[in-house]
Amino acid sequence: MYAAGHVLSSTLLAAAGSRRLNLRFVPLAAALIALNAIDFDHLVLYRLDDGTANSLSLHSLHVYGGVGMFLILAAGLLFPRRLPAAFMLAMGLGLHLAADALAYAVGYNISVLTALDAVMLGLLWWFLRPGLGRGFPMGARPFLTIAAVMCSGTQGFVHFVLNLRPPQSPAAYIVSPVLILCAAGAFFMLFRHRDGDAAGREPA
Repeated sequence: MYAAGHVLSSTLLAAAGSRRLNLRFVPLAAALIALNAIDFDHLVLYRLDDGTANSLSLHSLHVYGGVGMFLILAAGLLFPRRLPAAFMLAMGLGLHLAADALAYAVGYNISVLTALDAVMLGLLWWFLRPGLGRGFPMGARPFLTIAAVMCSGTQGFVHFVLNLRPPQSPAAYIVSPVLILCAAGAFFMLFRHRDGDAAGREPA
């Protein structure tokens, strides 16, 4: 999946998890978004990748992603107070792998993945609306909209305008994880002191 899809799907998972497990939404969302930076492993063996390769069989952090999920959950068992957070981190890693599998199944078709991004963005606008119960920070919805557009626009510019495409250019693989880390960092810095203000409650 492309960068925008990873940002949106991870935030949607964080929104659901923060309500169910009583975790703070902003740090959880930032952590789940940042987890998608495992895409840096696309730089390994990139010359074998034409841009539509199955990450689950080619890129190391994806191939061994299940090991990471097990270790995270094992840490949660060792430290029971951290189990909810460990569960969500493992879910986030699993979501990345599932999203990549879905993208591969549709041949990384830009139209299909863009339509899926639009659906996820719509769900986020509904789910993060004020008055839903557990509050979410004001401004999160427009931020995610801008982030998704900027991610897609930047990747499109690099691919179609600069013509930096796999497997010829490693730069084609750097863009997505860099965008993801920028989105995670910006989200945390902007909203870390405003977690919960959408419902008028004090930040947790």
